[in-house]
Amino acid sequence: MTVVTLAGTTHEVLQDVHQIWVDGQPSALNWVRKDNYTWQAEVNGKTWELVLRKHDPEKSLVYLSLNGKTLAAGYETLGQRLLKTIGIDPAASQVVKELKAPMPGLIKEILVQPGQAVEKGEPLIILEAMKMENVIKSPTQGTLAAVPVSQGQAVEKNQVLVSFS
Repeated sequence: MTVVTLAGTTHEVLQDVHQIWVDGQPSALNWVRKDNYTWQAEVNGKTWELVLRKHDPEKSLVYLSLNGKTLAAGYETLGQRLLKTIGIDPAASQVVKELKAPMPGLIKEILVQPGQAVEKGEPLIILEAMKMENVIKSPTQGTLAAVPVSQGQAVEKNQVLVSFS
């Protein structure tokens, strides 16, 4: 089961190959995949063209065109919903204090400094490993407390590269 929020209204959706249930009510569903991003669906006698424009799994959002009208739809998987039911919000519990080296290597370049504010996904360090340059990006938005490595330094796997305030 997936929970879908569309235009401010939340629905529980269950589906298999030939049937879809919305809020516990069965609907006849026939669909044809036109290409990797486009489907033509017939639901309860009405035809819809659905085009996937963008998928943002971190925010649980898909951006769609439905018969030419663009909209955003939020979703929640059964696992996410069960965690929330027992009081666990995975998004809220992801507090990052340190970023560690994913592999042994050599610090090729440091792109940040202590006290600097960074955005999630922002490049922090270039780590050379096995003759390849790996861009180490910030896993979170925040302020850097320390950068305890220096350019040219050899680091081991799981060695702290930066710490967050």
